[in-house]
Amino acid sequence: QQPKIKVPVTARDWFNAIGAWLVFAIVLFYGLHVYSRAPRQIPIRFDWLGHPVAGGDKTVMLWLLGIVSLCFIGLGVACPFPHRFNYAVKITDANAERQYKLAVTFLRELRLATLALFMIILCSIERHYLRPWILYPMIACMIFLIGRYIYRSLKMR
Repeated sequence: QQPKIKVPVTARDWFNAIGAWLVFAIVLFYGLHVYSRAPRQIPIRFDWLGHPVAGGDKTVMLWLLGIVSLCFIGLGVACPFPHRFNYAVKITDANAERQYKLAVTFLRELRLATLALFMIILCSIERHYLRPWILYPMIACMIFLIGRYIYRSLKMR
């Protein structure tokens, strides 16, 4: 049983939350705009250099927007319940607030990074070219966020 405490919301959390809502709205409107203008067949798979290697029906974009929405909602709904998460360290009354605050901030940052990644994917579909110099650093950023969270969580036992 992990302690159930209220995690204070920081200015950084507000920035991440507002930023995520803005990017989510942009992704949805941009995705629907691209969908309305897209030809029947769109590129859905790219090689390492960013050139399309396979195409598919444009309804894939609607599925993509559905996945974006589920990620956005799921990560947002999870934030108020850090006492339900699994942690790499044992949660006690002494470290609960630090660990919960760290976990909630991580989820908000991850939500924003996930939305940015989906925006890159939508732009790639519209332009019929995946820009690896944008995608790979974005994936590296997400891996960095996860690694930083794990490191800080273990450090802040």
